[in-house]
Amino acid sequence: NLCRVYNWVFRAVTGQPDSGAIVQMRIKTVPLKYGNSIINGYARRDTADVNGYFYLDVYPNSILTPSTTKYEVIIFKTDGTIYKDTAVTVPATNCWQLIW
Repeated sequence: NLCRVYNWVFRAVTGQPDSGAIVQMRIKTVPLKYGNSIINGYARRDTADVNGYFYLDVYPNSILTPSTTKYEVIIFKTDGTIYKDTAVTVPATNCWQLIW
């Protein structure tokens, strides 16, 4: 039931892969339910590899209760830049490229 969310992180000035950038996805809504289970503080984190590639396996929003939840995505780049989007909906599919 998980969706693999993926993309690549690059340095703004050079366009080179940002190896070591940290990507975090979380849902702040509590309580949050998946089936009969209560999830408290749902978050996933990955570090970009040498090619700048990252992926996170997360629940699609439509299978959670409430289904209107949104993911907060935060990217901590190695140069100190932080990108943040607080309204990301993950579709009910096997994999999905996160675009920002």
